[in-house]
Order: sequence, then structure tokens, then C-alpha cells
Amino acid sequence: MVNSIINDSFSSYQKNIDSANIQCSLGIDITSKDKSKIFLKANTPITEKISSKIRELKQAGVIAAYAPDDAIKITNPTKKDELLTSIIGSVQADPVLTNFELTETLATITDYVNNETMPEKIVEHLTVFSQFNPKEFEHTLFNLVFGTHIGKAKNYSPSELHDLMCVLFYEDIGFARLDPAMKNAYKVHPIISKEIVEYAGITNPMILDAILQHEEKLDGTGYPNNITEINEYAQISQIANQYSLLFKTGGNTASTMGEIILLGQQFDFRTSCYKPSVYHSLLQKPLMKISIEKLESSQQLNQYAQHLHQELSNVIKWSNTKATSNEEVRLIQQKIKNTLWVSNDSSDPFQVSASELSDTQLCQDFISDAMRFIYSIVDAANYLNCQLHNPIEKNGSPLSGDSFLQMVNP
Repeated sequence: MVNSIINDSFSSYQKNIDSANIQCSLGIDITSKDKSKIFLKANTPITEKISSKIRELKQAGVIAAYAPDDAIKITNPTKKDELLTSIIGSVQADPVLTNFELTETLATITDYVNNETMPEKIVEHLTVFSQFNPKEFEHTLFNLVFGTHIGKAKNYSPSELHDLMCVLFYEDIGFARLDPAMKNAYKVHPIISKEIVEYAGITNPMILDAILQHEEKLDGTGYPNNITEINEYAQISQIANQYSLLFKTGGNTASTMGEIILLGQQFDFRTSCYKPSVYHSLLQKPLMKISIEKLESSQQLNQYAQHLHQELSNVIKWSNTKATSNEEVRLIQQKIKNTLWVSNDSSDPFQVSASELSDTQLCQDFISDAMRFIYSIVDAANYLNCQLHNPIEKNGSPLSGDSFLQMVNP
């Protein structure tokens, strides 16, 4: 059943089809009210003459009622191989995506596109979307690739990856039915996207909810409903959105990843209080995994672990030796030592010596713990530096939050 949102947006949909010079035909027979006479047969190419004929029949009141969307069909919808070509091309041309190890992710997406039975209306809307609004469609492809990469890093099952890819591929499909001149059109597209997907026959509530919520943020600053409880697939989409936006602003892959991970920080190291975040902190782990995915050999991992060990040892040294009368600074120093498990007879972070990092499993665990700690202390480092003017130091030089982001960069 076609709902009012689909009907109300048909006019814009048709204009977008015309603007993109997409050929269409009738999707149904145009008949008399009693179905006894066929005025125009399904699959008849829609020309200006045919459109004029339909308008005349409507004005005369002699044809059976029909949903506008049912009466129009894209003659040459985008084929699967064309979709895959677009996806591969977007990866090769994107300065962000080329920095990641995407071989397995692209294989997963290729299997999905080749084996998924996409509803006809979904394919038609993707066709219009990609040709009428190629800029937004490129953004969708970025989200599809990077979001799927996150899902794989989180060890999603095949069925979970399938549902995630449905969300990422269809979440912006509403732009096919939006007038670009409409004020705040982008704020409406999640609603229309969800309605299109449901109209096309997809009923999975997880997919539909995630599409509707993909522009929401846990801190309530998203849209269209400013909610604070959000489907995880939608949160992954939001991470991809934020990564793209931050990279365009900063232009550096490593620093952008650090900033993205910080957007999921839900714990304030300095105050030990909850802090609002864009997405749930559980999604920081796969992002950290992605950030070091190019460290493939045991030797590379060990070198990185040794680097982190040395940097954290410097932080511990500051915590132990920096004399200050400021009670707040002393409390932060003690928190650092407590968090890093610094004992009275050892200054090794997490009580792991540099020589012990030769053990592969211990090395991996140490890297994970060290990365979490460094990201957690970024805001505290800025506070010590800018507010208390009593920064964490390394060999006498102050360390800012950016210093810690650079520190964790492999």
C-alpha cells in the first residue's frame, strides 16, 4: 500500500526523473473504472504525448484510480555490474578509502550486490538517485564501504553484515524524491528513505529503524527526531558520515580517525563522569582495530607496542616527578597511575615490561589497553594545558591533546 509520503513526493520524483533524462514506461494498464477497457497498455514508453493523454483521461474522469508510483517504471534501471563499477570506482578515487585495507570488505559488498534480490522499486530509486544527485550518491557509496568495513572489524555475522549493507545502501535513497531547492530537504530524507524501502517490500524493523535513524546522534543533536537511543547500524552510518566530514575539514587520515574515535568517548577521565557522545563507546574498538590494520607482521606490531610503551612511560614519569601544589593536577596524576596500574616498585604501564612485549598475545592486549588509555586522556591533557596551565610533559615539553592523538598514530 502506498502511503501519503510516497504520494506527496511523486511530483518531485517525476521532475527528478525528467531532469536526469531517464526513460520510463507505464508500469500498469491504464483502464476504465470498470476495467472493461484498456486505454494504454503497461510498458508503453512515456512520452509527452502519452502524458498528455493520461491527463486528458483523468480530467474526463473515465479511468480507474491508481497510485502514481505504480504507473511509472524505469525502462533501463541500473544493473548490478554498473553498481559494482560505481562502488569500485568510488574507492579508487576517494583519498580516504584508499588508506584502508578493503580487499575483504569489497569482496563482501560484491557478494551482497551479486546475490541480493533487490526489490524493483529500490533499483529504480537507486537509478534516479545516482543520476539525478551523483554527489550525494558518492557519499552513499562511501558510507557503504566504510560502514561495512566497520561491521567486519566488529566481527558481524553474515546476516548482520547483510542488514547493515541494506541500511548503508538505501539510507539516502530518499534524495531521489526530493526537490533540491526545498529548504532543509536533507532533514527530510531519512523519513522518505525509510518509506521508500518499506513501500518496496522490505519489512525488517531493524533495517527500517536504522534507515530512519541514520542521521541521529546519541547526544540528541541529530535529526529528524533528536532521539538518544539509536540502532547500532545507524550509529555506524553516523560514524561514516562524521569521518567524511572531518576528513574534508582536516584532510589527514590518521588525525581524522583519532577525532572520530573521540566522538564515541562516553567517559570523562578527569571527572570520572559520563559525557554525551555521538555514538556508543563499544564501537570505538573496531575503529581502533581499523586504525592499526596495516600493521600486519608481528615485528610491526611489536615496534608499535614498544613505541606506546615508551610514550606511556614518559607520562608515568611526569605523574611521578612533577611537583605541584595544585590539588586538581595531583588528582589527575594519581588517576593516571591508577589507570596504568603503576605500582610502587615499577613504572611499567599495565605492569608490562618492554621485553615482555615479544609475546604476541600480550603485545596485542597491551596495544589495545594503551590505545584506550591514550584516547581517554586527550581531553584531560587539553584541560591541564589550557585551563590549569600545568601540562603533561615529555622531556620538559608540554603535551596537548593533539600530541596524544599523534602519539597513538601508528
